[in-house]
Amino acid sequence: MLWVVATPLGNIGDLSPRAREVLAEAERVLCEDTRRTRELFAACGLAAPPLERLDAHARPAEIEAWAHRLAQ
Repeated sequence: MLWVVATPLGNIGDLSPRAREVLAEAERVLCEDTRRTRELFAACGLAAPPLERLDAHARPAEIEAWAHRLAQ
């Protein structure tokens, strides 16, 4: 299942309880910056699942591979 979670740009206190719950249950996270995302998990007191970078610079083949995995 794909969940899109908006994360705060500044104050971690702005993260909604529902967003935290979804992150706590995530088996894998695609993110723009794995370092910042790891910091977000740590600030929430959560163990980070595998994090993978997927951003505007991703190759079309990477995007296609993820779209295929999600379709499965």
